[in-house]
Amino acid sequence: MAKKTIIYDYEKDRRINPDGTEDNDKLFISYQDYAKWEVQFRTVTPSPDADGTATLVPVDVSDATAWAAALDADWATATDPMCRTLNANIDSSAAANGNISVIMDGNTGPFLTALEAKEGKDAWFNLRGLNAAAKAIHTARVDIYARNIVDPTGGAPPDPEGNFYDKTDIDALLRAGNEIQFSEDDVSYHTPQTATDRYYQYRYPGGQWSSTISLVVGPQGQPGPIGPQGDPGPAGADGAIGPQGPAGADGADGAIGPQGPAGADGNIITSVTLPIPTDPDDNALQVNLQISTNADYSTPIVDINSSTSQTGIEVYDGTSWIAFPPTGVATPYYDSMIAINLSGLSSNTRYYTRYRWFDGTSYTDWTASIFNSFYIGA
Repeated sequence: MAKKTIIYDYEKDRRINPDGTEDNDKLFISYQDYAKWEVQFRTVTPSPDADGTATLVPVDVSDATAWAAALDADWATATDPMCRTLNANIDSSAAANGNISVIMDGNTGPFLTALEAKEGKDAWFNLRGLNAAAKAIHTARVDIYARNIVDPTGGAPPDPEGNFYDKTDIDALLRAGNEIQFSEDDVSYHTPQTATDRYYQYRYPGGQWSSTISLVVGPQGQPGPIGPQGDPGPAGADGAIGPQGPAGADGADGAIGPQGPAGADGNIITSVTLPIPTDPDDNALQVNLQISTNADYSTPIVDINSSTSQTGIEVYDGTSWIAFPPTGVATPYYDSMIAINLSGLSSNTRYYTRYRWFDGTSYTDWTASIFNSFYIGA
């Protein structure tokens, strides 16, 4: 594969020689050539001495996310160019040093048609670097001479590389999914996610990483009430009876101590906090909380449903507590907390508590693993 080097003056848009002077020699490409052209983007710093050699400084063009090149002998955009090379056949691994390598395939039908059975004709080579918004941010244009050959091989030449994705290409890109990486400090990124991560970025495979996104982190929730005592375990086997020891002497009666003061009443619980789950369909969620003195909740003394009233219900948005939205809590609040104010509870009373979530279609199962029962007061 023939390789040609094009040194390109980035500021004056022209080919130059290694000493910084303008290069007016023609570049050639022939029908059915398969060549590698390396474009070197440079700026020219003149020598301080009149007879000195100018300094060529590489231009960092790595901010381009994709590259495209074409070669044609006219400016009719409605027709295919003589050659076209898209990002897959363009090597931008040295873009930070200003070097882009392009594969030019001259075995195309439009190339042969453009020559019109003549020896050759003037043409132009155009290389463009595109940003994530598909805007051209780097470009080079060079005059060349396209030549015919006497005895081409093969049959009818193919069309140049297509400039559009078809449905299969797009489906493949979408189904590839996103790559995600995480960070604690927005400096060093890694996978998989850890409990101390606070930021993340994502991209399509081989694409440009997104801007930094902060993970939603709420304050630590209040401790939940103590659950009921579990059932006693089975009695252990009787141990062997040891030998009886001698009877000890009777001890003297101890003095009776003074009676201690009466204990203070316990605090009445005035609110509860609940974690917000994640809905697989990203639906807004409503909460239903019941509190009862009966374990079967046959006569709840508190039955709060945010679908009908949001009074006394707040949600933590990552910075502060705000009123519970009438439409429910959706994606931005997942894995955060809600707080529900309580009233009308009595001291020295056992209460049973349960809650569930509604996604607009169905309820979750009742949850009592955290707030299954508690005492108010001593």
